[in-house]
Amino acid sequence: MDRYGSSKLARACSAREGSCGLMTKCRLGLVYMLLVANLSLLNKSLAQSNWSPDAKGLQALRVGVDVQGALTASWVGDDPCVNGPGKSTWQGITCNIRSRVDVVLLDNLNLTGTIPENSLSLLNEVKTITVSFNQLSGGIPNLSNCTSLLQLFLQSNQLSGQIPNFLAKSRRLLKLDLSRNNLDGPIPDVSGDSALVYLNVSYNSLNGSIPPLSNSKLRALDISNNNLQGEIPASLRNFTAEVFSGNNLLCGSPLPTDCASVLNPSAPPNPIFIPEGNAPSPGPAEAAEAGGERKKQKLGTGAVIAIVVGDTLVLVMLTVVFLIYYWRKYSKDVDEKPGMKGAAGDTKSNSGFSQSSAQLSSLKDSEAEISKLIFFDESQQRFELEDLLRASAEMLGKGSFGTAYKAVLESGMIVAVKRLRDLRTETSRSDFESHMELLGKLKHPNLVPLRAYYYAKEEKLLVYDYMSNGNLFSMLHGNRGSGRTPLDWTSRLRIAREVAIGLAYLHQEFESQKMFHGNIKSSNILVSKNYEICISDVGLVALMNPAIAAHRMAGYRAPEYNHTKRITHKADVYSFGVLLLELLTGRQPAQTHESQGNGVDLPKWVHSVVREEWTAEVFDLELKSFRHGEEEMVTLLQIAMACVTPNPEQRPRMPQVVKLIEEIRAADICETSESFDSQTQTADLTGHDSPFHL
Repeated sequence: MDRYGSSKLARACSAREGSCGLMTKCRLGLVYMLLVANLSLLNKSLAQSNWSPDAKGLQALRVGVDVQGALTASWVGDDPCVNGPGKSTWQGITCNIRSRVDVVLLDNLNLTGTIPENSLSLLNEVKTITVSFNQLSGGIPNLSNCTSLLQLFLQSNQLSGQIPNFLAKSRRLLKLDLSRNNLDGPIPDVSGDSALVYLNVSYNSLNGSIPPLSNSKLRALDISNNNLQGEIPASLRNFTAEVFSGNNLLCGSPLPTDCASVLNPSAPPNPIFIPEGNAPSPGPAEAAEAGGERKKQKLGTGAVIAIVVGDTLVLVMLTVVFLIYYWRKYSKDVDEKPGMKGAAGDTKSNSGFSQSSAQLSSLKDSEAEISKLIFFDESQQRFELEDLLRASAEMLGKGSFGTAYKAVLESGMIVAVKRLRDLRTETSRSDFESHMELLGKLKHPNLVPLRAYYYAKEEKLLVYDYMSNGNLFSMLHGNRGSGRTPLDWTSRLRIAREVAIGLAYLHQEFESQKMFHGNIKSSNILVSKNYEICISDVGLVALMNPAIAAHRMAGYRAPEYNHTKRITHKADVYSFGVLLLELLTGRQPAQTHESQGNGVDLPKWVHSVVREEWTAEVFDLELKSFRHGEEEMVTLLQIAMACVTPNPEQRPRMPQVVKLIEEIRAADICETSESFDSQTQTADLTGHDSPFHL
C-alpha cells in the first residue's frame, strides 16, 4: 500500500475512533456471554454426569411426560435414593436396601406424551412400575434392561402400537396390566419361559386369534373387549366366560357361541327360522307353479268369514287377559314400590335389598330429585340410581360400617353396594362429599376401588367393584372339615406382602391428609376375580361413631386407642400385626364380630407361648406340612411381634414392614401359587354365606 493510501486509512480510523472502540467492547461482551453460557452448559453436563443411572432415567421421564410440572418440585438432586431404603423424597419413588429405585408409582398425575426410550429402561433394579390413569401416548418403551421387573401396570392411558415381545418372554415379570389403552396387533404368546401369572389386556383393539398358551403359568387373565376372533384354545377353557366377553368373533367354550355359526357365516340358515315376510323371492318357474297351487286351493266366502270372526274373538280375549294382568300389577305397585319388594328379614329378595333396614326405594321424592350417584372414573361404565334400585341383589353380610349387598344390574354388571350406618351425627353433607372425593382418588391394585357414592338425608350408599373370590377370614376359618383345602404358606406370605403394600401406599401417598384405614381385619381382605389381594373399607372409620367403631374392631384395636380415642398410622400397624398373627396361627382374634366370642387375645397368647420357648406351637397346624418354610415363618412372626409392640413409637412404619417382608423371599411371594389358585376356586369360601362377608 502507498503512502497516500496509508495516510487515508489512518485519517478514517482517527475520525471513527469512537465507533471502533464501541464495536470492540461489544465484541468483547459477546465473547464473554458465550463463554459464560458454555461454562454453564459445561457445569450442567458435569452435574448430570454425577447423576446416578436412576436419576438420569427418572429425569428423562419427567422431561418427556410431565408437561404440567407435577414432579418438578420433588424430583431434585442427583440421586433419588440418597437417603437409603424406603420412601424417597422424590414423589412416587421407593428405594431398596442397595439404594436403587425399587418402586415407581406415578398414578393419576395427568402425565402426557410418549415415554422416552432411555428413561425407565435405566432403572435396572426396579421391581414395580405403575404409571396408570394418565394420558400417556405412543408405544410401550423397551424395558428389557429392567431385569428385576416383577410388576408393570400401565392401564388407563392412550398407549398405542403392539405389545412388545420382550414382555411376553420375560422370565421375571409376573404381573402385566395394559388394559384400557389403544393397543392393537395380536396377543403375544406367553407360553414357555414366560413367568407371567397375571395378564390384563382388556379394553384395547387387539386382533387375531388367541395363542394356545398351553404351557403358560397364567392364573389370572382378562382379554375381554377387544377384536379377537376364532376358537378359544382348549388350554384356556378353565377361565370364565367373562374373561373373553366383548369379542364378537370369538367362539367355543366357555362362551355360549357355537364356532360353526361364527366361522361359517355364509352357510344357509335353517329354514325353520326364516320369517315368512323375509323368505327369498322365488324364481319364475317356482312362481308360476305356486300360482297354480293357489288357484287350486282358493277358499270360499264362508270359510273366509269364519276365519275373520275367529281371529277377532281371539284378539278380544287376549286384550281382556292383558288388561286384567296390567291392572293387578299396577294395584300391587301402588302398595309396594317397584324394584325393592321382598320378604322382611335378612333373606334374599326378588328385586334385591332386604327390608330389614330402610329401603332404597323409600327415598323421598325431593331427595331423589337432588341426589344421584356420583362416579369418580369417567372411563368406567356408568348407571343411574334407578338401575341400582331395579337390580337383583342379595345381602352379603353386616359389617362394622354397614350392610353389604351384591347387586346384579339388568345390563349384567355386578357391583357391591354398602349401605352405611352409625355415622357421626356431626357429619354434614359437605364433609361426607369431601371425604368421598378423597377416597375416590385412591388408585392402587391392593385397594378395593370406590366406584361411586350416593348421599341422601336418610340413606348413604357406596358402590364398589365386586370381589368375587372370597375373603381371608373364610380362607383361614371357614369349612375346617375333612374336605377343606388349606391355605399354603407361600399364599399366606404373598397375602401379607400385598396387604402391607396397600397400607404403605395409603400411609405414604396421602400422609398430608392423615389417611388411615382404622379397621384392618381378615374379613376386609378380599380376593378379586383376577386373584388380586385387595383391602376393603378403606378410610370409612373417619365417618363412623367412634364408640361403635371401637367396639366392632376390638380384636385388632391398638391398646393406646383406649385412652387416646384416635386412629393413627401406628394403630394401623398394630392391627396389621394382629392380622399377621392370624395368618401364622390360624386363630381368630378375640371379641370380633366374626369370632362370636370364640377368639383369643392373639398378641398376648403368642407372647406367652414364645416366652416359654414353644415357638413351634404358635403356628397353624395346617402349616406343619410346609417344613421348608419354618425359618420364613419365624421371621414373619418376628415382624408381627414388632408391629404389636405396646409402645406405638417402637412400631415400624408400613414402608419398613413392606421391606422386611419382601426380604423374606424376594420373588416367590409375588407369584400366585397353584395351591392358592385352587384354594380360591375349589374350597368353600362362603364360611358366612358370602365371599364378601363384611
